[in-house]
Amino acid sequence: MAQISADEDKIYTWFYLRLSASSAQFGSDSHQGTLVSRMAQPVIVIDPEVMNGTPCFRGTRVPFKNLIDYLEGGHSLGEFLRQFPTVSHEMAIQVLEQAKDSLLAKIA
Repeated sequence: MAQISADEDKIYTWFYLRLSASSAQFGSDSHQGTLVSRMAQPVIVIDPEVMNGTPCFRGTRVPFKNLIDYLEGGHSLGEFLRQFPTVSHEMAIQVLEQAKDSLLAKIA
């Protein structure tokens, strides 16, 4: 098993807890790793013409970091989605699941 730093462990724990809470709130089945539909295109895109290449949700000018900052600040996924209506619930859940999967793969 790969060694992880204390910071990585905190991030993993934070993502897992936030994703579990968000999924329970909105009724998706994160524990089984499934959603009603998966998007075929990447959710996060980097385009030098949009926000100077800041990673943003596809089709928006909303940086992915905004979602992380909202959750880290104790706000709910619902609050984030109300503030940034161009980001769909499905997009937010998919990117959080991808982040969770990435962290799990790193520690496996």
